[in-house]
Amino acid sequence: MKFGSVGAVGFGVEAALLALLVYPLGWGPIEARAVSFPVALAATFLLNRCWTFPAGLRFSLLASFGAYTAIQAIGAGINLLAYIVLIKTSQFFAQAPIVALTLGATIALAFNFVYASRLVFKP
Repeated sequence: MKFGSVGAVGFGVEAALLALLVYPLGWGPIEARAVSFPVALAATFLLNRCWTFPAGLRFSLLASFGAYTAIQAIGAGINLLAYIVLIKTSQFFAQAPIVALTLGATIALAFNFVYASRLVFKP
């Protein structure tokens, strides 16, 4: 439950930044993800480290962040692939990138939890 809550916060951070970059600033939806994803990644790592798995770092903070980043990068690849397919194949999703982001995030959530909880934060 906590992991999902942190994911929701990360999603909110990413969605807000994505919306800011796309709508008022005029960035493309794919370029905006290159900025919004790393910000959300750092936020979720810190929240998961401090709240979801407070005693669970397997490695040093820096090594754990590296392992978390690697796992999240695979999850992001899953997420981003779904996102790109949606916005490239549907005018609706191209005009509503937050909806495409939601679907991509949902698909990647299970992968991210399984591997982060077993490989990064396992005591």
